[in-house]
Amino acid sequence: MFHSTQNKEADFFIKWRKDFATTQFLLVRGNHDILKNSFYQNAGIEVFENNLTIKNFCFTHDAEGCVNDVFTFSGHIHPGVKLNGAANQSVILPCFYFGEKYAVLPAFSAFTGIAKIRPTKKDHVFALIENSVIKVQ
Repeated sequence: MFHSTQNKEADFFIKWRKDFATTQFLLVRGNHDILKNSFYQNAGIEVFENNLTIKNFCFTHDAEGCVNDVFTFSGHIHPGVKLNGAANQSVILPCFYFGEKYAVLPAFSAFTGIAKIRPTKKDHVFALIENSVIKVQ
């Protein structure tokens, strides 16, 4: 959620959380969540270190954190899909990547980079283009 030391944006986030204090906010900690535990407590964020399982869904930073009998949401690899044009031009876009038993969520910043995926025919891919989400596969 935050990949930096506490700064002005983090302070704005704390204010926003206080304005919406009744909204439950859960965070499965990942490698970019480097702030001290006191920040998350002050922000009213409940932090889970490895994963969070709710019914048949598991939320984790890295897909390895869940068991096989649940649908897993993860985000560590920051998936991207390559789109090719007719004149050999191409672009790699961040995407949501859905398999039969998992979903991999994109990163929403240029800072984190993109890992190009190779979806199978059964997978579903939704690319992020400016302010839109489009189905690619």
